[in-house]
Amino acid sequence: MARRKRKKELKLIIKKITKRGRNFWIWFKKSFLKKKKRKRKKQKKEFERIEFPLFPSFFGWQAKLAFVKIKKKIFLPFKKYWQELLALVLIIASISLSFFFYPSKKTIGATYTWYQNDWSGGASTATAVHPDNQTGWNYYYEKGEDVIATTSVSLATAGGYVSETSDVDFQEGTFDKTQISGSGDSASIILLPPTTTTTDDFLDSSKIASSNNIVVESSQVKLATSSESLILRPDGPGDYTNISGVEPTGAEHWSVVDEAIADDSDYVYEGYEQINADVYALEDPTSQPGEIQEVRVCTRSYYSGFGGDLTPRLRLGTNETEGSTVSYSSWTLNCQTLDRPGGGSWSWTDINNLQAGAKIGAGPDSTLYLSQLYVEVIYSTYPTSGSFQSTNLLEGQSVGPIWSFSYYLSSLPGGSSAKVSFSQDGTNWFNSSGTADGWDTMSEGEHTIDLSGLGWE
Repeated sequence: MARRKRKKELKLIIKKITKRGRNFWIWFKKSFLKKKKRKRKKQKKEFERIEFPLFPSFFGWQAKLAFVKIKKKIFLPFKKYWQELLALVLIIASISLSFFFYPSKKTIGATYTWYQNDWSGGASTATAVHPDNQTGWNYYYEKGEDVIATTSVSLATAGGYVSETSDVDFQEGTFDKTQISGSGDSASIILLPPTTTTTDDFLDSSKIASSNNIVVESSQVKLATSSESLILRPDGPGDYTNISGVEPTGAEHWSVVDEAIADDSDYVYEGYEQINADVYALEDPTSQPGEIQEVRVCTRSYYSGFGGDLTPRLRLGTNETEGSTVSYSSWTLNCQTLDRPGGGSWSWTDINNLQAGAKIGAGPDSTLYLSQLYVEVIYSTYPTSGSFQSTNLLEGQSVGPIWSFSYYLSSLPGGSSAKVSFSQDGTNWFNSSGTADGWDTMSEGEHTIDLSGLGWE
């Protein structure tokens, strides 16, 4: 009984173990196969979805483009969410159409032309239309009172005149073979007579009836000149002082020869067989009154003993000019004209820079003395005015109207003027405008003065 019971229990235990083993195997098999299936599914999944990154990653997010294999049950979401999906499709479609199918604005134009060459229809408010009135239209809307509009358009003309009655009016115009006769409102325009010209070139003074400070030289009328002189005395040492002796001893050489009134108490001198020279600075002239004609050097000298001589000189810059040598046994004043050192004409600038002196020498047992030296400038002066009156230049000629007076003024010095007046009787004088005792100013060169305003027939 007990054995049977144990055997039964043993079978029960074996059955339980067998059942448990079978369950474990089933669990193991299922578990293993499930893992394997998952693994296969995962590997399969990797081939069902392909992704491409579109942009770099920002803050852990990244946009990608994915290609996915569609399952058989892909339409399952459309069955469940078809309304939402349809709305999404419509939104996308409307946005896309707005970009690709938006109608552009259109501009439509046309060319219309009208031709009008006749305005005889008159003013009208009618409006020309296309194409009926492209040609043949002859109306206009309105016009000004000075416009004439018929088959053509033109401005209306108005009559008028200008009255010119005086010589002043006439002078504003130009003349061709005509001239003004008379003056004021009684003036008129007349034809020019045959031209006759009377000339006088003043080759001599026979045509001058009277004159004041006037001369005629070489066909030129000039102001008469007079000569004046200017004395310039030493006022300082020159470029060199070589004469051996001076009296009083120690005095400046220039100071013993600058005297206006000569005396014998002071002088420069040169002794036995010595030849030397001095030059002295001169006073500047206080004015420059005229044209320099010549420059003279004046010296007062004499020798004691057996002989001696003196030669005056002028110095300008580094150039010198000497005069003639003189020799006197008693005090004698000698003046000589010397050329400009370096040549050319004198100017007042030269005079301002001029130096004067002398070379003196003595023979055996002799002494040459020089007690006075100065320069005399000779210059020409002009009077402040001059005038002349001609003879009757038309005497002995058949005279018609007098139209003009021509002259040639070759030169007119600065600060000077020239003028002319006209007379028929030598007593009553007028300018070209008819003003009594009036003058016409003359200009340098060749000119003509119009005398038609005098009305001299």
